[in-house]
Amino acid sequence: MAPPAVDIDTSPLTATDYQVSNSKLAAAGISPNKTETTPLIKPLNYGGSLDEYPSFDATSVIGREFPSASILEILKDDTKIRDLSITVSERGVVFFRNQNDLTFEDQKNLGQKLGELTGKPQTQCEKKLFRLIE
Repeated sequence: MAPPAVDIDTSPLTATDYQVSNSKLAAAGISPNKTETTPLIKPLNYGGSLDEYPSFDATSVIGREFPSASILEILKDDTKIRDLSITVSERGVVFFRNQNDLTFEDQKNLGQKLGELTGKPQTQCEKKLFRLIE
């Protein structure tokens, strides 16, 4: 099992919780009192949902291969997708063999879900706010 990576906290915060000046917020078109859900405050922890699939590290430094796992099956479970994204962040890359039944739409769905479940900003306001606090 891989070491823990991060934990999720979805408590809503206002723009002023980030201690960004009101003038910067106004310039970016963000109300200082507007509540935004910030999906990623703390690191996420690997939950072990992918442990049911045989896997091995491709090298000692990078990569994990799941030789018999089906991405279509993983797509049905948000916990597995979240654990998959944590594995990608820890190992850099993951490999799946023989995904012949995977469509372009399935691939787009996977990318979208990976982002949503691991902290991708959901609104334009959030994106502007994240740029201001960097």
